[in-house]
Amino acid sequence: MYAGHAAMGIAMAAVAPQRGRAAVALLVGASIAADVGWCVLTMASIEGGHSLGSQALHAPRLPWSHSLLSTTALAIAFTGIAFSRGGVRLAALSAAAVALHWLVGDVPFGEAFPVTPWSEPVATPHLYAQWPVAFAIESATVAGCVLLAARMLGGRRAAILFGVLLALHVASWLPTFAAQPPIDLQLEPMRIVAYLVLLLASWAACVAVTPRSA
Repeated sequence: MYAGHAAMGIAMAAVAPQRGRAAVALLVGASIAADVGWCVLTMASIEGGHSLGSQALHAPRLPWSHSLLSTTALAIAFTGIAFSRGGVRLAALSAAAVALHWLVGDVPFGEAFPVTPWSEPVATPHLYAQWPVAFAIESATVAGCVLLAARMLGGRRAAILFGVLLALHVASWLPTFAAQPPIDLQLEPMRIVAYLVLLLASWAACVAVTPRSA
């Protein structure tokens, strides 16, 4: 789930005290930061697992970027950045964006997460095993979150963002539609660049459609 992560970030920006591109960049960035970390650590051969094929067979290895401990540290880091730029409410939203990425956007979908990078992963539900359900949930998340942000963006901009995020969402699921086997990212770590590009494209789309001063 990555287009859904970005959509959750812009929905939170819609209730931030400071609206506009700076707040969107920060909150959408907080919402996708853990996945960006996974991509970077995979390219460095520190994390990886099996991914980029069918989501039903999605089995990433991400103890450093997605453990409970690292998620907490990331939330604290974004809290500090946001507090220095916008005060308590923006800081709280930034921490919530990081936490929701892990708690709502990842855990229910079947990515096993450890409490610390050194502990064994904790088993979680695996919605990706029923991939049509997971696909529908993320589609609904994108639609609902963009709708929440529509007042800040305006109807035309919101429609454009919905179209872009939905297209990126569908693009990321094409290997699932074709039932492609997953890639062993330990052997081909640079293949994760494709996912990183999709992540950054979703972040850029959210920032680009936001008025400079919403």
